[in-house]
Amino acid sequence: MFIYLSENPYWIMLAQVLVTLALAPLLSLIRFRESAALNALRDIPEAQPELKKQIKSSSVILSTVSAFCLAFAMGVVIVAMKNQTELFNWDNQSGLMILFFLAFIPILSIALKHKQLYSIIARYQQNIRTASLRPHSPIMLLSKPLLTLVALGHIAAIGAIIYFAQVPFDGFAGYANFWGIVLLDAVFITSTIVIFRNNKMTNIKNPEHRYTLKGKMMNLNILIWSFALFNMPLSLWTSSMEIEGLKLFAQSAYLQLMILLMAYFFALPRLNAKHGLHSQNKD
Repeated sequence: MFIYLSENPYWIMLAQVLVTLALAPLLSLIRFRESAALNALRDIPEAQPELKKQIKSSSVILSTVSAFCLAFAMGVVIVAMKNQTELFNWDNQSGLMILFFLAFIPILSIALKHKQLYSIIARYQQNIRTASLRPHSPIMLLSKPLLTLVALGHIAAIGAIIYFAQVPFDGFAGYANFWGIVLLDAVFITSTIVIFRNNKMTNIKNPEHRYTLKGKMMNLNILIWSFALFNMPLSLWTSSMEIEGLKLFAQSAYLQLMILLMAYFFALPRLNAKHGLHSQNKD
């Protein structure tokens, strides 16, 4: 298995392209349609014509953008495979990262369509005033199991660094890897706080819905943080084995997982909040 991974890295590249640029956009579109159905198609009958038109146009745009990105990425991989060269005639690991960032384009496209969907819904809810009846804090919105996962990720990363400090391999940076953990923590803690303090969701009339959406975004951020922590010891172990294909496999699997998580979790909360969470008064 290891020999096959080492000598045949192209199947890893093909798998990443298909998962991130075919499966993930399809998943994003399905979630978008589910969100539209839950949020308005059932609850705001008068908005149905405009929403159905929005869903149709969004499907066409996302499919077109995804097709162009998929065709380009497949072309890059096929050229590398045909010429038996590394991606972009450069470096396979760096090339996989470029293909990963390319996969963000369809995700960002559907994100803009989500925003347009909320704008349409907001126009049909302008006669409703809402106020939250309970306080909110970042800790209240965060998932306790996910925070536990982050703690376990720290234990795994710190343990791997200490272990390889005793039995180092070529290229191991020693205890300087702890700065990598500090940097990850700083980035994800800061981004979580920024998400919580974001006040640019004014087109979402119900404060409970705003907090629900913030909570989903914050928990997705925490989930990616935990996987980033677990990816550190995994990278150290694969690097210590000095099997290039295995390192590519571990990196690509991590990148694919990140894109799939974003595609699945990026969905709007249901707009008809439960009784007791907010008050409503018509003008």
